[in-house]
Amino acid sequence: MVGSGSLTVVGAGAGSGKTTKICEIVAERIVKGLDPSLVLATTFTRTAAAEMKGRIQAALLTESSLSTEARIGMSERLELAAIGTVHSVGHTLLRKYAISLGLSPRLEVM
Repeated sequence: MVGSGSLTVVGAGAGSGKTTKICEIVAERIVKGLDPSLVLATTFTRTAAAEMKGRIQAALLTESSLSTEARIGMSERLELAAIGTVHSVGHTLLRKYAISLGLSPRLEVM
């Protein structure tokens, strides 16, 4: 795991606990004030991405140091985060910034 300020890269072999660690880090940073809409977390399968998002939301919704309103608000804002497969997040970012990159926003996966 490499971390510098607000960027943390977690890399390890299969079954080593990467998803658990990523979920812990993201939930902890959100509780400490990170806007959930600024989160970018990727994995390799749709199933793993859905699991990751669900675990983060569950951690936020059960965080005892927060008020009910704060827990719900943070969990709802997590919907704005870029959490998905490497390909889906990359495609979303390319579409979002296509015009400023001189590309058509009507991108298609080939």
